[in-house]
Amino acid sequence: MSVAKNVLPVVAGAMGAMMLITLGETGIHKLYPLPLGVDIHNKEAISASIAALPVMAFVLLLLNYMVCSIAGGAISALVSGRTTKTPSIIVGVLLTLAGAFNLLAVHHPLWFSLINFLVYFPCAYLGYFITRQKAKVMGL
Repeated sequence: MSVAKNVLPVVAGAMGAMMLITLGETGIHKLYPLPLGVDIHNKEAISASIAALPVMAFVLLLLNYMVCSIAGGAISALVSGRTTKTPSIIVGVLLTLAGAFNLLAVHHPLWFSLINFLVYFPCAYLGYFITRQKAKVMGL
């Protein structure tokens, strides 16, 4: 098993998704900033600030996670040459684990936590599927 065929697609897909997630979260935090003076090192203060965010902030976060997971799955599929879905599946698992750690680190609304946990894996697979279907249509 070569590194280029098995590891590189996973690293590229996961890193690409995480960079896009960070970029999206930065934009969402600009739309819905934490109150001034919140101590970002105080877990309770962060949790209270997050609880006060409007529902739309969480909806945008979920959309961001979905789109970025699709992108991560597509990136891993493209780097692997679209020959196997395994890199995209691994990317979905890694993103799910990262999302779970985020949910454990800071309290979020229950509805968001449940949906968030179920977003990454299917969307990463969808990224593979879309990439694979597009390749079939184009005759690649």
